Amino acid sequence: MITSKINAIGVKTKLVDKDIKIDAGQSVITTLEIMLTSKEFELPVFEFGVCIGEVYFKDLILFLAHNLEKADLFTHKLNYTIDSAITILMKISSDELTSDHNNPAQ
Repeated sequence: MITSKINAIGVKTKLVDKDIKIDAGQSVITTLEIMLTSKEFELPVFEFGVCIGEVYFKDLILFLAHNLEKADLFTHKLNYTIDSAITILMKISSDELTSDHNNPAQ
């Protein structure tokens, strides 16, 4: 289950008080570097000084690994912005929920 989320209006999150804050326009690779260096694996995402979401390390790894068909796609995904990556993750999660609902376990 994906826990990262973005909302243009703003998000109330317990993570907002963390010392490290991620900008929505930062790249996935930069965010992963910050997380690994600081050992903070869940961080708030800000845009124009407003907390618009939260990002989790495990979700970024899922984003990078999802639907990998070509080696160069992985490198391309590292340059996505956090905002774009989380939006895609939310769509993946929504699509999987819809797929599970339409194809119940036998």
